[in-house]
Amino acid sequence: MRWPEFIAVIKAQQGKEGDFSGLDWNEKCDILRSNPVTVMRMFEKRVDALMTDLILSPAQSIGPVEDYLFRVEFQARGSPHIHMVVWIEDAPGVQDPKDCPDVIQFIDRYITCQMPDEKADPELHKIVSEVQVHSRNHSKTCRKGNVLCRFGFPRLPMEKTIIASAPWNDDEDDGQNKKCGEKAKDLLLICCERGTPTWTSSLYSTSSVGSCT
Repeated sequence: MRWPEFIAVIKAQQGKEGDFSGLDWNEKCDILRSNPVTVMRMFEKRVDALMTDLILSPAQSIGPVEDYLFRVEFQARGSPHIHMVVWIEDAPGVQDPKDCPDVIQFIDRYITCQMPDEKADPELHKIVSEVQVHSRNHSKTCRKGNVLCRFGFPRLPMEKTIIASAPWNDDEDDGQNKKCGEKAKDLLLICCERGTPTWTSSLYSTSSVGSCT
């Protein structure tokens, strides 16, 4: 849905050219539905490019790949997309808490989390802002009858990678984790609403996050 070349190609097939960025969501849906074959051909080319130029590239951007498995999913509220599992050679696993440092080091070697520079690459910054950031403007699907997002967003940002584990059973959970999470989310929502540029450091310097009683 957010791939402008899909819209442009279909409109060109229909003999129309121009800037279609101003179309609303429903108009874009109508255009995509008018030619599902072209949509899927272009989607397949994108998946091929993802595998060839990124996942399986000689650069080994996520490490040497041993195997992979993906499935294509279609949803009424968006474009087709894939869910993928990739097996990386010599990737550590969490069999014991002592394994966590090795797993964290492996993750940090290949994955980073930062916004692209808006001035250096405005197009990439726009794409990441639109599709890789969970907005506070949740859809009906996020809520589904709940006041808060059923997926738990927004979530507290972390200064470093951690391996989190849930209690083995309800008896081990005294409710403190939930209480801390709710407190952190309240603070995060306040920072988001204010548009605080230093909201990450503000959250971590707030004593109330550490004392959730």
